Amino acid sequence: MFPSNMSKLETLGADDPTLEQLVTPIEEFPSLETLYATHAESLARTLLAAGTSVDIGRKEVEVAQLRYERGLSNNLDVVTAESNLLTAESRRLATLADSAVARLSLRAMLGTLDPRKDVK
Repeated sequence: MFPSNMSKLETLGADDPTLEQLVTPIEEFPSLETLYATHAESLARTLLAAGTSVDIGRKEVEVAQLRYERGLSNNLDVVTAESNLLTAESRRLATLADSAVARLSLRAMLGTLDPRKDVK
């Protein structure tokens, strides 16, 4: 089962990685500029998607109201469309708030945050 000169405890850790293999050298981490650019791109895509959702929500409300006025649907469709629009607007505002917090956090980490100028 185990080689005669090895104990069970010695064989358990034989294939485990060393500390040097587990720790990533600092040089391999992306720079703050890269992280910020990546975050900015992600934020731009998220804001675009949120804005598109709001636009679609407005059109859904308009269509639901027209259908209701013409007797083609009931008031529940209008209320559902309005609820969906409010949800989309809420997501968009949450994204804007997350963006503001991320910018302030980055400035704080870099040591360039001036609460008198940066926080309004």
